[in-house]
Amino acid sequence: IANTGKATLEGISVTSSNSSVFAISGVPTSLAAGESQEVTITMDANTVGDLYSDITVSATDMTDVVFTVTGTVLPTGLSVIDFEDNLLPARWENTGWTFSNGAAYASYSPSPYTMTTPRVVVSDGDLFVIKAKLEYYSSSYYVTVKGLDENDNEVYSRKLSDNVLNNTSYNPVLLSNVPTTVKKFQFVGYYGYIDEIQGITY
Repeated sequence: IANTGKATLEGISVTSSNSSVFAISGVPTSLAAGESQEVTITMDANTVGDLYSDITVSATDMTDVVFTVTGTVLPTGLSVIDFEDNLLPARWENTGWTFSNGAAYASYSPSPYTMTTPRVVVSDGDLFVIKAKLEYYSSSYYVTVKGLDENDNEVYSRKLSDNVLNNTSYNPVLLSNVPTTVKKFQFVGYYGYIDEIQGITY
């Protein structure tokens, strides 16, 4: 926090809307003109999920400043499906993904390539992680995770583009709130790579 004004800033407070997960420390009660102080926001790494909190900075005679902090804590101990053998997993269906360097890759196609699992089991509260990246950093390219029901109707979809993926390293993305009606997962790619998928059970 920096006081860029000409008078002492009094009554400073910094609060978190999700204080049980995002703790705040180092808040000064006042700052003289020209002074600044670092405030620390610490996220509880024992809480699994996509986490966020609105942080409000307030002081006497100052308009509140509100911003959002986010973080993701990944679950541990999930089952892992990878492509280390450069092969499609057993009983999966594939319309064009290729396999090399321990990853699955979908290039350009007028009809985007798909990989579909056999029947899976999804229970309430299940979490899944997909490690993916893009060939090029562009909003036009993506990896989409779809959930299909008994009749292969889409009941879940999460599109991963340049908002969460990059083209230099595999980024783990947490998938939550997947409905129990999902009986298959389908991975749709357009210039996208998948390194690993965690949490799928048959």
